[in-house]
Order: sequence, then C-alpha cells, then structure tokens
Amino acid sequence: GGNALLVAVGLGIVFLLFSGSFFFVLKFALVRELDKDLLAAKYQLQAYTDKCQCVYSQPQINGVQVTYELTGQQPTAPNFQLVEQYDPTAQQTHNYRKLVYFLRAGRDMYKVRLSIDLQRINRLSGMVGVITILGILGIVIASLMANQFLLHRLWLPAHRKRAATG
Repeated sequence: GGNALLVAVGLGIVFLLFSGSFFFVLKFALVRELDKDLLAAKYQLQAYTDKCQCVYSQPQINGVQVTYELTGQQPTAPNFQLVEQYDPTAQQTHNYRKLVYFLRAGRDMYKVRLSIDLQRINRLSGMVGVITILGILGIVIASLMANQFLLHRLWLPAHRKRAATG
C-alpha cells in the first residue's frame, strides 16, 4: 500500500516536471523558428531595397507584418523582442515576436519593424503539449496496469512455489 502510493506520487512528480520542461523547450524552439522567419523577411526586404533603392510598399511579406519609420537615428544592431501590440483586424492586443533593425534606401534611413503574431504558436504549442501529456499519461497508466496485472500473474507461480517449500 504505502510503497505503491509513494511510487505513484513519484511518477506524478516526474510526469509534471517532464511535461512542464517539454512545454518550455517546445515554446523556445517555436520562437527560434519565428526568428528564422523574421530574418528571412529581413533578407528579402534588403534584397528588394538593394535592387530598387526604395522600400517594399506592402504591409506584409510572407505573413510577416512590415512597418517603416523614416528616421535620422544611427543604425544599431538588429534586436528581437517579445511585445504586446494592438491588432486592428482582431481589435485586441496580442503578443508578437518582433525584429527591429535599420535599413538604408537611397539617402533615407528607415527603422524597420517586422512582427509575427504569437497566437498561432501559442495554439500549436498548447495542442502539442496536451497531446504529449495525454500520451505520457497513457503510457504511465498502461505501465502501472501492466505491472499490477501481468507481472503479478507471471510471478504468482514462483511465489506459490516458494510459499509451498517455505
């Protein structure tokens, strides 16, 4: 009784720790993939600007929102940020992954903001997390049931033999 409860509590703790760490690692990996998408958009915009000496006129490129601000600031290194931003389409604020960098087009310097809504990533990581947790929980339950029923039956003849010879 007591050992079984201790094993169940231990498995529960390991299960929760593994599930939590998996969720954070998954989230980290998905954010890194977004960073790659933002960098790809940055390189596409740079190629476009180098070709025509003007800025890209569309508000999106490959699903990445693009905004420009004409500026006199000195360029700084590109930086990634997690920010809350108002989405006029949904009329609410969402979390965004944003890349801010500077771009020269002809004689003008622009501060460029590339951003991707994290809502898709949150839904995806939540769905994968739930599926993973349910899968691990199913494996744990199946293992405990197998231990309880199958192994008990396999060892029962040995126990009877030992008890009989005593």
